[in-house]
Amino acid sequence: MLTLEEYEKLNPRCEVVHDGVSILYTTPNQHTKWRVDSLFEKEPIIEVNQNLPDHMQMVEELSALGFSYDREQVGAAERKSGAFKGCAEYVFRR
Repeated sequence: MLTLEEYEKLNPRCEVVHDGVSILYTTPNQHTKWRVDSLFEKEPIIEVNQNLPDHMQMVEELSALGFSYDREQVGAAERKSGAFKGCAEYVFRR
């Protein structure tokens, strides 16, 4: 069994506190790439691989939390060919 320290080396995390709000970020693994361009913006930009069920579940969960995105914007950002086919940046808004 792994100790907490050993686990955190495998899955590093960072806690940021701003105006009394604590946000815990884990370092993305090979299956999930989060690119949040601005930590405290209300419109995070997240790169989503639409071919991965986990990524699409994340989009559904963010939507359930009150975030929305523009399907046209996602369609314009989506890679149509190559190694990153199906990947797109989603701009979430509240």
